[in-house]
Amino acid sequence: MEQLQKLDRGELDLAVCSQLFTDSPLFAGFETLTLASERLVGIIPPVGASELPVPKRLQDFAELPFVGLDRNDFSEYWRFLDRLCETHGVRLRLILQAKEKHSLMMLVAGGMGVSIVPAHVADTVPGTLRIVPIPDLTEEIPVVVAFQRHSQNSMLPAFLNVLKDSLELRISNSVLQKTKASSVAKSL
Repeated sequence: MEQLQKLDRGELDLAVCSQLFTDSPLFAGFETLTLASERLVGIIPPVGASELPVPKRLQDFAELPFVGLDRNDFSEYWRFLDRLCETHGVRLRLILQAKEKHSLMMLVAGGMGVSIVPAHVADTVPGTLRIVPIPDLTEEIPVVVAFQRHSQNSMLPAFLNVLKDSLELRISNSVLQKTKASSVAKSL
């Protein structure tokens, strides 16, 4: 959210961030280009830090003490997570809220509870926490580059064109690799 505020004030030319909802008022006045999407994963205390069972699906997370990011500072994330829980018919049992992502991870590492975060957040602390997949959560969070529609920076359009070309190349390479893998599998 801080990046979007700086973008709005003209302090940044673009921001790379998660866009949980296309109708989010945080993105009003900005154009976006989707770079990727990422899955949500569970984070649980390391072995020996807690007696909590290992959750295997979203319902299991709802039955355990849940440590979340602050509802005020991360309102869009909570709106997204609440919608997912509603869709799956569960309600998380929030016991603690953290103002910062690293604080949340420290609370989980200390055995205070479990949490659900975007995969890139969990990947920042390898070996400190156990990262568990949540197979019934198939929704992914779009990662976008946001920029002013009428930016005064003359280099921005050129940069965005290079970025678009790079994305198209990555997508076409991904399709080519999947096609090759499928052909190899069929020949076996």
